[in-house]
Amino acid sequence: MWGIMMLEVCIGQRYNPAMKNRLIELLESGRIMDEPGLKSAFRGIAKRIHPDLAEGSGAASRGRAEKKATEAFIALRSEYEEALAWLGASGSLNTPPGEMPRPGTAPPEGLPPLPWSEKTFYENLEELLARGFPRQPSVPGPRGLYVACRGRVMRLLAGRDRTHAPGTALSAFLDFEAGYAALVAADPAGLSREVRLSHGLRNLVFNIVLFHDTGFAQLARFARNEWIRLRKELIVGKEARPLAFLSMLMDDLGKGPACVED
Repeated sequence: MWGIMMLEVCIGQRYNPAMKNRLIELLESGRIMDEPGLKSAFRGIAKRIHPDLAEGSGAASRGRAEKKATEAFIALRSEYEEALAWLGASGSLNTPPGEMPRPGTAPPEGLPPLPWSEKTFYENLEELLARGFPRQPSVPGPRGLYVACRGRVMRLLAGRDRTHAPGTALSAFLDFEAGYAALVAADPAGLSREVRLSHGLRNLVFNIVLFHDTGFAQLARFARNEWIRLRKELIVGKEARPLAFLSMLMDDLGKGPACVED
């Protein structure tokens, strides 16, 4: 899914999830201080690994070389986007340090919707959950990645609103986020009804995204059974804000797994 693939990168090292973003490392070290410097570093690496420069002794060899170069270029582009988000979150792009959107806050005006793709949406939703949603990181680097991922989720839902009736997916997500965050914040000790509901919400959504990732039918069955119970508890607990978004996710289950290749 959203996890970084194991790729051969331009410096001859095998990329793995434990390795840090190279461009963010340059920012943290102070060798890059601003967006122009970040763009320059990105372009410098991109010129060395661009697929058009891939070489091979035969057609098959060239094809393999082009495939590796394409994968490395895609990985570099992802690093650049994450580094740009990190730079913005750290305050270098006129973003006040420490400022974070409150749960339920709409995206800035003028932010263009992304074309709707169920596969891309569920990949990004899984990433957002893995980054701690709805809790927002306080450290600049992770905070920037969280904001960037949340932004992609919202832009995808805005794209869905353009093509799917009734066009309320984005507002449903914002209500879900606000309600979920309220449940999480209600009882830090973890003893109340609110905390049990927040755990139920997290388990439900995790099982939904894992179904889309793996196609395992038992995950969908669990989600449907859990949804019946959780829906009643949310209504009784007078926290109905998550319901519309969760209903949308449950409707998507009937379409089959979004991320499993045929």
